[in-house]
Parts: sequence; C-alpha cells; structure tokens
Amino acid sequence: MLTNIPHILIQGGNMQVLKLIQTNEIRIRRVKWGKEDRLDIRVFFIGDDGIYHPTKRGVFIPFNMIGKLIKELQHLQRTRIISE
Repeated sequence: MLTNIPHILIQGGNMQVLKLIQTNEIRIRRVKWGKEDRLDIRVFFIGDDGIYHPTKRGVFIPFNMIGKLIKELQHLQRTRIISE
C-alpha cells in the first residue's frame, strides 16, 4: 500500500489536491473525455494573478487503468525505486 504521500489538502467530489511546495500542487481529478471517464493527474502553479493554473506536466489516462497504475506504483515502492 502507498504510504507517506504528501498531505491531501482538498478531498471530495472528483478532485484531490496534494501540496508540493508553496506555489505548486498536484491535482488529481476524474474527468469526462468524450464518453469515457479519465484520470487527470496534473501539476498546477500559482500565477502572478494568485490563481492556480495547469502545467503540461501530468498524465491523462483511462479511468479503467487506475488499478494497474496503483499496482505499478506499489511495486515501485516495494522495490524502493520510490523512496519513502
């Protein structure tokens, strides 16, 4: 199981937010892409206007692949490729 993940600041609905540093955060949200559900995991930054904006850094995967993504991340963590 994944542990030591950055603190979740916002939780609920279709989005969760993980704070990275003072001006960056990762937003994880479920979105519709045509008729498919997708998982969008994207880095956001605070602009000069004080509002968070999306960057190109992120992934956009079919929602039905979440289980495989979690399984692979758990494997990476078990093999210490991802530090705790």
